[in-house]
Amino acid sequence: MVENNTNNEVVIELGVQVGLDYNELSLPSNGHLFKEYINEPNAPELDSNMIAVKYENNNWVKADTNNSNNDWYNYSSQKWANAVTVSSNTRESYKSASVGTIINMDDIETMWVWIPRYSYSIASEDGTNYYGRKSCYLENKATRELPGEIDIRFVSKEIKDRGSAKYITTTGAREYYTPDAFTFGDEELSGIWVGKFETSSSDPNVTNGGGNTTDLDPMIKPNVTSWRYINVSNAFNVSLKMNDEENRYGFSSNVDTHMMKNSEWGVVAYLSQSRYGKLGNADYSGINKEVYQNKSDKYITGCSWGYPGGGTEEDYGCQYTYDIDINGTGASTTGNIYGIYDMSGGAWEYVMGNYNDIIASSGFIEMPESKYYDKYTTDNILTACNGKECLSHGLSETKGWYNDYDNMINNIYPWLLRGGGYNDFGAGIFYFDAPVHIGNANNGISFRFVIVL
Repeated sequence: MVENNTNNEVVIELGVQVGLDYNELSLPSNGHLFKEYINEPNAPELDSNMIAVKYENNNWVKADTNNSNNDWYNYSSQKWANAVTVSSNTRESYKSASVGTIINMDDIETMWVWIPRYSYSIASEDGTNYYGRKSCYLENKATRELPGEIDIRFVSKEIKDRGSAKYITTTGAREYYTPDAFTFGDEELSGIWVGKFETSSSDPNVTNGGGNTTDLDPMIKPNVTSWRYINVSNAFNVSLKMNDEENRYGFSSNVDTHMMKNSEWGVVAYLSQSRYGKLGNADYSGINKEVYQNKSDKYITGCSWGYPGGGTEEDYGCQYTYDIDINGTGASTTGNIYGIYDMSGGAWEYVMGNYNDIIASSGFIEMPESKYYDKYTTDNILTACNGKECLSHGLSETKGWYNDYDNMINNIYPWLLRGGGYNDFGAGIFYFDAPVHIGNANNGISFRFVIVL
């Protein structure tokens, strides 16, 4: 593991997927160490029964895992890698099928998107307000209401940058930071798999799409009711069921499935606000760079309003499904079908972000192993990580971006919510809240899963 502090090291990026910004370089004057970064994402790591997929002719089809001609993924074109698991009775047939075989949605049980390991830096034009870089994606300077580019470079798991994650555009010298989400306990990760939609259940037609139980099996699919009214501990335990021995998904013992941590939400949001996400998608401009809101009052996964937010009660519903170009796909983190959905609106989502191990009404008897949650020690987002700012967690750094609502957890309300709900005017990928629902089941709150290999 190489930990990089950009105060004592000069970094040269070799542009592979994107061209090098030459004005970013600071050349050495006194023998600083050079380190090369190949700006290419780490290849997705598939478990043995995960199937790589791409979208073609209105169907999900089996993709070439060799990624010949960017068949599977191309992050420079906002094409994030997708994979699925299928029902046990169809698994072997699909695994042995040729590239291009249609994967029937009825056979799909879970859908995942790969977030490759990266380091990031957030720019300021005035040295005070860090709203990202205008670059070529905005018509005017970056603001709180319309933030700019988060600078991202992909790194191997041997690299762990520990700069300030901030820079001033006039200096060009960048301080990069590798997000905490890419460290899982003592393990450094090449990336993580994130549930493409809010979690649903094996019986999505029951009340609240599942309810406060661990008896149902989780699913991750579009166009179904998300699983709600489940407390944090049951949601967490449901996530662990996915890699039980002889689990229905075919996951091996190499897989760790868990409920999404707040820091893991952050790495998705930051990647979306980069040239590799919706911000960099040329199909959108101005305010439409923001991820569109899911305003389905039936909590249907993957829905889009066709616009970032606002509206009235008359607008509630599933105006566009996830597979409708622009109006529907604008609700994903890439602006196309390859991104992650339901991160603005839909149901609120509990994440594993907790204030000082206060269990409250979550249902836990004791807190789980520390690698499964982010612990925040103060209600001040500038000191919430053991007296320091929580870099990469989507808290202080992106507070209020796109006018998303922000409210930090505390000793009374200790469990964190992300994304906002269908009727929430402050909903968005940078939304966070300390709800009065202190970890207990609520009919408007769902959850999401992450896979670590």
